[in-house]
Amino acid sequence: MISIEQEIYWQIPSGINLETILKDYPPAFKRKVKIDVFYFILDQITKGVWLTNIEDNRGIIEIHSNKLQSFNHDYKEYIEYLIANNIIATDNHYQIGSKSKGYYFVNLKPNLEEPLEEIPVADTLIKDKLVSHFYWEFITKHETKQYSHLTKWFNEDLKIDYQPALKKLDKVFCKARQPKVYSKEEIEEESVKKFKNLIAINNLHKQSFFCSVDFNIGRFHSNLSTLNKKLRPFHLRIFPRLRICRFNHGFANTLCL
Repeated sequence: MISIEQEIYWQIPSGINLETILKDYPPAFKRKVKIDVFYFILDQITKGVWLTNIEDNRGIIEIHSNKLQSFNHDYKEYIEYLIANNIIATDNHYQIGSKSKGYYFVNLKPNLEEPLEEIPVADTLIKDKLVSHFYWEFITKHETKQYSHLTKWFNEDLKIDYQPALKKLDKVFCKARQPKVYSKEEIEEESVKKFKNLIAINNLHKQSFFCSVDFNIGRFHSNLSTLNKKLRPFHLRIFPRLRICRFNHGFANTLCL
């Protein structure tokens, strides 16, 4: 999810049309259906695709049951509905204390022009819960303050050449259009990588910035570090007259004059 002008929006892949699916196949839940709970689950998978290492998890995003339970006690009904209607799937595998169940989108086909649907959080109680639990990251978070030499660049002057970036993206991830025959698994994995980079491009375009620090390895993560390396030097620019350079400095991708 992102925050734009003090409003909170879910981010889910475009084209799911959840409202239509709910109308055509009404859930038979024990309690009243809250569409924002569906969006929360889909948003968590979207966020996971963007922020995790796709090479390690192939787009299967682990979500701890405690997190889902704290958000809504009936979360299992919502997940089962999404699975039954071929919106998501699960690896159905967990190990107590070491691995949570993984979830992933089914038939993910990212739209270059509008990769994400941004849906305002409608439920007032859910909105308050999101604000109080800080479910999204801010660059002012305390753990990034020692990286002010990096976070200072995440401001209104950081922009992206949106259309050229999309064109480059389509050239970088193009296995499905190649004469060489790739396996279904290879094409699906690339589709997830493409979606991951579409999210990064989209959020840079909207200037919804993200920063965090992985203190296990000391690496600084941000909108820029989630981008494929082939996209960074050709399409990012900082106005008015700055350029981007990339080098290792404490495991960080750094911006410089």
